[in-house]
Amino acid sequence: MRSSLMRLIALGPIVDGSSICTEFIHMSDAALYMSADEAAGALGVSLTTLYAYVSRKGIRSEKQPGSKSRRYWRADIEQTRQRGRPADPSAGLIKSTAITLMTPKGPFYRGVSAIELAETATIEDVARLLWNAPTAFAETTPIFAPQHGDVLVALSDLPRIARAIALFSLMEHTNPRAHDLTPQGYARTGAEAVRCFAALVGGGSPDDRGPIHTVLARNLGLPPGYGDMIRRCLVLAADHELDPTTYAVRAAANTGVTPYGAAMAGLVAGRGRRLHMGRVETVSRFVEEFLTGDPKEAVLSRFRVGEPLPGFGRYLYADKDPRAQVLIASLEQHAPAPTMRRFRTAADLIEDLTGAAPDFIVPTVLLGKVLGMKGEELALSTVGRMVGWIAHALEQYQDHELFRPRASYAGPLPIQSR
Repeated sequence: MRSSLMRLIALGPIVDGSSICTEFIHMSDAALYMSADEAAGALGVSLTTLYAYVSRKGIRSEKQPGSKSRRYWRADIEQTRQRGRPADPSAGLIKSTAITLMTPKGPFYRGVSAIELAETATIEDVARLLWNAPTAFAETTPIFAPQHGDVLVALSDLPRIARAIALFSLMEHTNPRAHDLTPQGYARTGAEAVRCFAALVGGGSPDDRGPIHTVLARNLGLPPGYGDMIRRCLVLAADHELDPTTYAVRAAANTGVTPYGAAMAGLVAGRGRRLHMGRVETVSRFVEEFLTGDPKEAVLSRFRVGEPLPGFGRYLYADKDPRAQVLIASLEQHAPAPTMRRFRTAADLIEDLTGAAPDFIVPTVLLGKVLGMKGEELALSTVGRMVGWIAHALEQYQDHELFRPRASYAGPLPIQSR
């Protein structure tokens, strides 16, 4: 796996910029494709024209398993249909991305399964793949301001993410290289930002050598096996297409911010009330309920009165979130057995009552609690997510011109003067 990953990194992007609708994640594998007759019908063209479109318009196709006929990628057909239609004046910030494809089998990072990457890859490997930067972490040499230590002491009472937001402004100001927005410079500074944030999460130094997951486990004083659990979490959390934090990052990158600025945009967006209080906090409280009390009663007391069961609502995937299943399996292997028994009791009961399985946020919060990060359970996974943010920021800045969206006015009409 590692050798094939390195070849992919060397080759660069292997997925073109076709627009992929998020709704495809709810489809089966078969529904992601169209037969030749279906594709030709959708486009209103003959089969001969369809075959020509494969080369002329970049429509991707593949042989159908067990057949000589071919099937056509539905997203490409839909995009071809959209061409020539009037543009939406409010659209345009993100026309396409070559970073992450969402499928029922989980995300694919530049064509590589995140689920498969979680078996062996490090978050540094994923960064090299997403950033197209094989040497990014080899060049990581953070530059610190003379007052860096004093600032850390002054910020010590703040949560980790709040500390990072404040510290990143200082590091951006101190490091002139942060303003090198070439692809190579962006990746180099991105690696510095990720290492600095990992140091804030784990309590170490950005100068600590070794894979980030190993450094985190060592600095947090964790038992053997926990490092691999952290590694899987970071890889699986790296990117999930255009979640609200990533959209915020791309909006900031549209103006030409540095990697530190892009990371700050993601961190600030993640602290917003709708995301943090509306989702993270509610999931954290629910997990705490079934970890500290009777897990069955924690579920039933909510279910009886029609209250939501946070984190178990098929948030994005029509079926089970593949990333969640991978992280749960790792937790069951390494986390304390009593904790996992309580979790399994609650999860099995919820699935029996509603048919819903845990979203990725549930085992991520659970891992944070196992590591003793109460109140900051997502800080660890945010180390991985920062890699995805920087990939999107880099793509937005390099591949798109400055975009100024327009809005459709719906307020009072101007009063006509006499």
